[in-house]
Amino acid sequence: MNLFLLILCLPSLSFLDLNLPGFLSLAVLLLPLLVVLGLVLLRLAFLDIPFLTLLQLALLAGLCLLLLHLPLF
Repeated sequence: MNLFLLILCLPSLSFLDLNLPGFLSLAVLLLPLLVVLGLVLLRLAFLDIPFLTLLQLALLAGLCLLLLHLPLF
């Protein structure tokens, strides 16, 4: 549910502009999510990663998303 809300809120967030730093910050913001999705696909295809490990990785990715979205100054 939280992922769905994040996707709905993406267009309204300030990092989505058409200059290069905006695209770079978007890529850094979505990188942990892509890593977790890749691990889920690997688990489904080849590896036998326990579900708890995937849940911990998803929580870590969510924490990274929150920390990256906080203003630095």
